[in-house]
Amino acid sequence: MRPHRTPGLLLAAVLCWTPLASHGFEWGACVHLALGRGNADQILGALQRGGFSSFRDDVYWGPMETSRGQLDFPQQYRQLDRAVTVLAQAGGTPLLILDYGNDFYDGGGQVTSAAGIEAFERYVGFVVSHFGNRVNQYEVWNEWNTGFGSKPPRTHGDPQDYARLLARTYATIKAINPNARVIGGAVAGGDRAWSRAFFSAGGLRSLDAFSVHSYTLFHAHSNPEVAFRILDALRGDMQKSEPGREIPVLVTEIGWPTNQGRLGVSESVAAAYLVRFLALASARPWIAGIWWYDLIDDGGDVRASEQQFGLLKSATPPVAKAAYAAASEAGPLFATSTRVHSFALPGGGYAITGRTRQHDWLVGWQLEPAV
Repeated sequence: MRPHRTPGLLLAAVLCWTPLASHGFEWGACVHLALGRGNADQILGALQRGGFSSFRDDVYWGPMETSRGQLDFPQQYRQLDRAVTVLAQAGGTPLLILDYGNDFYDGGGQVTSAAGIEAFERYVGFVVSHFGNRVNQYEVWNEWNTGFGSKPPRTHGDPQDYARLLARTYATIKAINPNARVIGGAVAGGDRAWSRAFFSAGGLRSLDAFSVHSYTLFHAHSNPEVAFRILDALRGDMQKSEPGREIPVLVTEIGWPTNQGRLGVSESVAAAYLVRFLALASARPWIAGIWWYDLIDDGGDVRASEQQFGLLKSATPPVAKAAYAAASEAGPLFATSTRVHSFALPGGGYAITGRTRQHDWLVGWQLEPAV
């Protein structure tokens, strides 16, 4: 099935912004303070107005260890550090990514050697000690399955190597902050073959939640429904690998670019996809959080898909796209809802119903028949 290019949505509810996610569900956005894009006040204001309870950002290893064996918290992370403090004090939940390699070990690429893993553990311990109880969730690496962070660049990262690194990182984090949630996977596109190999290597025993980046951009039909077919299949694979254990799934990246040309969708379609994705997720209690990619466009080239994923345009000040308004209404609604049920509609489509403390709500949309 493929959706209408301007799909109609029915959203029946009114809800004020709430700074906290409830029922164990997190609603966040990806930011790039570690890269110097924006400042803490700008990012936190946009997150609050957008109804988010969390942000996700990197704490790159490279800038922390510029002399072999010596770790320091660099000046370039000061805005990130401040944003973490303010969000945590407000009851929010920062999520930090522990990545990538360091030029002193394994050629600066994916960490696989004994010396590299030991050094990565020192870096992880330094980060977790620095943030203390301000941060209680860490994601280990980012899209290892695609070879991300490899030098020279590769298109595949070995799942067994990742499972070994994750096991050591898990132990390091828990020794310093036993309350921290360790998130493993960060799997681009779902990648069931890689994920199953990771599960077989025992990877699920070294994490508290499994994370997926549910992009569907290179599928014949790029829409939320395709993403959830992959997510549902992945969860089935997880249950076969670890029967009797309910492992939360986090979608730590998802989004659709609004660039002109290949891969791009209109702003109205991106907004509709956001609502549909959140609605479908809310009907799956095993999904414990979503971080939209990303909060602000990474650049101003309207033809570059990689620069146009933001909910806000990278102007000064940032200008809201349609999806930002949708996020501010739909995110808190779904994050605070209970009794959520999903119904397939005749002819292709969905109706999702639920309840907040004040309202019953319904979201529905119709899909075109398969062509």
